[in-house]
Amino acid sequence: MSSEYNADINTVNFSISGWSGSGATSLALILTKLFNYQNLYLGSVFRYVGKKLGYSEEGFNRPKSDDLIEPIIGPTADRYRDYKLIEGERIIVDSDIGTFLIGKHPKIFSIFLKSDFEERVKKVVKDEREGAMEVLKHRDEINQKFFRELHDIDIFDEELINRKFNFVLDNTHVSIESEVKMVIDELRLIPHFKTSFDLDEISSRVNEEVKDFALIGKDEYKEKLIKSNFITSPEEIIKDMTKYFPEDVAEFPEKIQKIFLGID
Repeated sequence: MSSEYNADINTVNFSISGWSGSGATSLALILTKLFNYQNLYLGSVFRYVGKKLGYSEEGFNRPKSDDLIEPIIGPTADRYRDYKLIEGERIIVDSDIGTFLIGKHPKIFSIFLKSDFEERVKKVVKDEREGAMEVLKHRDEINQKFFRELHDIDIFDEELINRKFNFVLDNTHVSIESEVKMVIDELRLIPHFKTSFDLDEISSRVNEEVKDFALIGKDEYKEKLIKSNFITSPEEIIKDMTKYFPEDVAEFPEKIQKIFLGID
């Protein structure tokens, strides 16, 4: 754990990242509820745009959609993510590359999850079912290729991951309950963060939240958070991205530009 923190900073934002299928979204959802933060899931923007363009959100269609959309809106999404993490308040950003570009920052507690390929396949099977192994392999190849070409980042370079993120967790054999508790234990090491929340009280609710998550499943748990306005919709994120980066949107292909301008 890095000790490079400024005690005068009272608000810390979360950045949750990880290899595809590592469970980053599940962790982000539970932390969202426990800390009463606002959840920005940037993957929802890519899925929303892909759906508008006629792609489904699952199976082999999702990597095909990502392969088309990532080069177009990916750079803007990266700029938006970094802006919100540094300038925003009380937010959790769930994003593939998280703080690879920012690195360790006093206002951001960055988490990176990694798992063995076989374990990630099991999670993808649970979520998607269709051709999980090939789908995950394809996603890994697309993500590695795209981020290497765009940012010269190898998302599977573990030395780089350790340098850029505050807390790196191999959760191959770790339960989601233990995972959440380990995150809270790491937060106790940050003086200005542990005084911002009652971490003992938050810890006392972990078992209940994880039990609820396991009982109703990720999709329904997420729906509950959406209904409680804990999760920012892709439409709202797109509107916000357009507000802050209109010059980027103006350069998008017409079909995607119309989606961002709300005239599709």
